[in-house]
Amino acid sequence: MLRLVTIDLRNADVTAFETYETTALGQLSKHGGRLERRMRTLDGAQEIQILRFPDEQAYGRFRDDPVRVAARPIWDASGATLSVVLVDDLAG
Repeated sequence: MLRLVTIDLRNADVTAFETYETTALGQLSKHGGRLERRMRTLDGAQEIQILRFPDEQAYGRFRDDPVRVAARPIWDASGATLSVVLVDDLAG
């Protein structure tokens, strides 16, 4: 299952956001997840990520990962916001 994550960085402390992301994304493989793609708009206003998980349970374990949860105050302090949607890969 693929998830498209869109992160709004327009009003964010990007250094704090990147600190959180390093921690959070570092937990993906523990739960069978993988970062397929990570892109940022040229103006730095948005980051787009495509995450792959084997199933909904793996995604739930990632969301509840204690290391990720402990880093949540860094995310909150960053001021970044996000949306997450399930997507299909139409190219293959």
